[in-house]
Amino acid sequence: MDLEHYRELFFQESRELLQRLSETLLLLEQSPHDESELQESYRIMHSLKSMAATMGYEQTADLAHALESVLDRALHGTIPLTDELMDLFFKAAGQLEQLTSGGEDGGQRDQETAALLQEIAHTAAGPLPAPASRHGDVPAPRVSPAAVPPRRITTLRIDVERLDELINLAGELLIIKSRLRTLSTALDVPALTETIDQLERVSERLQGEALQARMLPLGSIFDRFPRVVRDLAREAGKEVELVTNGHGIELDRMILEGIGEPLIHLLRNAVSHGIEAPQVRARLGKARQGTITLSASREADRVVLEVCDDGQGIDLEEVRAAAVSKGFMAAEQARALAPQDLIPLILLPGFSTATAVTEVAGRGVGLNVVKTRIEALKGSIEIMSARHEGSRFILRLPPTLAIVEALLVRVGEEMFAIPMADVAEVLAIDRADFETRNILIVRGRAVPLVELACLLALSYATVRAGQAFVLIATLAGETTGCIVDQVAGRQEIVLKPVEGLLHQVPGLSGATILGDGRVVLVLDLYALLREEAERLAPRRRG
Repeated sequence: MDLEHYRELFFQESRELLQRLSETLLLLEQSPHDESELQESYRIMHSLKSMAATMGYEQTADLAHALESVLDRALHGTIPLTDELMDLFFKAAGQLEQLTSGGEDGGQRDQETAALLQEIAHTAAGPLPAPASRHGDVPAPRVSPAAVPPRRITTLRIDVERLDELINLAGELLIIKSRLRTLSTALDVPALTETIDQLERVSERLQGEALQARMLPLGSIFDRFPRVVRDLAREAGKEVELVTNGHGIELDRMILEGIGEPLIHLLRNAVSHGIEAPQVRARLGKARQGTITLSASREADRVVLEVCDDGQGIDLEEVRAAAVSKGFMAAEQARALAPQDLIPLILLPGFSTATAVTEVAGRGVGLNVVKTRIEALKGSIEIMSARHEGSRFILRLPPTLAIVEALLVRVGEEMFAIPMADVAEVLAIDRADFETRNILIVRGRAVPLVELACLLALSYATVRAGQAFVLIATLAGETTGCIVDQVAGRQEIVLKPVEGLLHQVPGLSGATILGDGRVVLVLDLYALLREEAERLAPRRRG
């Protein structure tokens, strides 16, 4: 029987089973006498054992069979669910995830599985039944197609490359539609205009369906984190509960894949640096168990992820001292920094306040990795903290990177596109009013102004008279106005990546093709303003 065709299906279904097992074990650890969770764990192991034995994965089948046997004894009350046994269950679940992540490749993994089987047998206080893959209790299936009742198929698994190609084709159709619209306007043929209107309606539906097919709920990665926090807390000797909200909020698959590692870094940071040890929390009048909250919500056309903890908060004086001791700045410069200027230092590469290097802290890479990854996804990070009350890490991300609504602006003779998500509002101004001061009063608040031409280092001479436009943007709580010569309109664009030297240009998201065939660069306004703020920061502190 040729099983190669079913291999990928096995990997997918085993991942789903092991995710359910992780969730069940967490509930079982909290309620050891909950027979329903124990039975569910047993059923999962029985299913995984059967699947693995059928596929010929002996290590996976042996380990799943051993766990199934221990769970069976626990169900019949012959062994208690001790902390030691629960730790072993989680350890075995982790090994099963390794075994099913890409197939069994022998070597070190064989030795680890063999050692784990011995540990399970020792903890179970007695020999376990023969491995499932050896005693033949799961024979290879021999089912006649006629014996299988017909079922209506309502869902399909689609290769992600094929789905990505569908998105690309929908984007190309959007570009063609825009070019046809431009031609129709020039020709002024009513029948052509009506046909393009119909094409636009159909292409918008196709585009929407294609994008929606690539959207996944955040719950698909949120469900992995309770066990991660549980393992980190036990290693650190802390009591921590993870609360998650917003499982149904959806993100593009590419963004969803990209935020997993940053979120794990933030959770590690919360456990290692945020939540205090139980005895310390008790002395401070807090509950012995700390709480980390991971939540998702919608904010205009951005998805907001927050990682909050009720721990000790950021010790700003400790940050100030670490900045000096690790050579980031001189002592005099550090003393001159205002409290709000200290928090961004923890995002610098190599910065850490940990006094010792452990498995989860002290290397100075975690938070900088978060910043780098989030910015690569065209997002931003904001940090808020109160001493002895906790910290909040706020991530703002676009829901998709494939097709975005953008503002077309002109600077001199150049046209650029800026995603609408980066712009809070657009205001018309008279340049003569700002000849001597680069400040705009918006609803009683002073907003500093900067020329987009300066941010892009364009060499043309800016006209200092006549009308201009200000794009209001907010970065890390600070509002800035970016001056452009003209706003040419807004439209949906297909974001294309740039290669070669352009890929290294800061503040450049990609490129797009307009309806008239022109190639226009797409700017990352947040990155441009952030670079300008960092350039001016030493001057302001001085």
